[in-house]
Parts: sequence; C-alpha cells; structure tokens
Amino acid sequence: MFRKSIILIIALLAVGLPAVQAQGGGRSTDPALNGTWVIEEGGEKIGEWTFTNGKFVIRDEDDEDVFRGTYTTNGRNLTMVFAWQRVFFGKEETLQPQQCPYYTNGYILTITFGEETFTLTRKR
Repeated sequence: MFRKSIILIIALLAVGLPAVQAQGGGRSTDPALNGTWVIEEGGEKIGEWTFTNGKFVIRDEDDEDVFRGTYTTNGRNLTMVFAWQRVFFGKEETLQPQQCPYYTNGYILTITFGEETFTLTRKR
C-alpha cells in the first residue's frame, strides 16, 4: 500500500519538471479528458486521476486524495496547477504549475512528465 503511494508521488514530484506560469490566452479544457483514468503497475491500480471541466483530483490506490487542482489545455499540452496536496512525513512541498504533453484516444491517456511517460486507462 505505502509503496504504491510513493510510486505515484515520485511520478509527479521527483522527475524535476520545470515550473511554468499559469496563463490565459488560448487556453481551455479538452472535454476528452473528462472522466476518471486509472494508472496501473503490474496489473495493480496504483492511482486514479479524475478530470472534470478544468478541475482535477489525483487519488492513490486506496482512493485517498493526494493532489487537487485545476488544469487547462492548449493544443496537446496540459497545464496542471496544484491547489492542495496531502502532507507526507509532516513535510509540505510547494508545487509549481506543471506543463506536460498529453494524448488521448478516448480510452487511453498518455501524459509525459519530463522523461517519464505514463499510460492511464479510462475507468468504466
């Protein structure tokens, strides 16, 4: 249980992404992202991402919220602005807005954070 949560956190925080400024100007939300997406490792759920019209929630394998925030899209770039995070080990990190390329075919969602590409499957 703990191992899986750490994998999800490392996936988001440890890749050393450069921060981006949250901006307007041509940004919107892609309705194809709306819904819940599951990320798995070795056939086991390690997290769940829910996108709803500009808001997101990332949950761990126990369905506990890990991150919440807002997002926009511009072309095939996703900008995530973190508004809340669960505190781990009594230490709270400040998360800067992150921009990453993404692609979805409606059933599979791929998001690239730095050098890592994650594949999520739409939850039915």
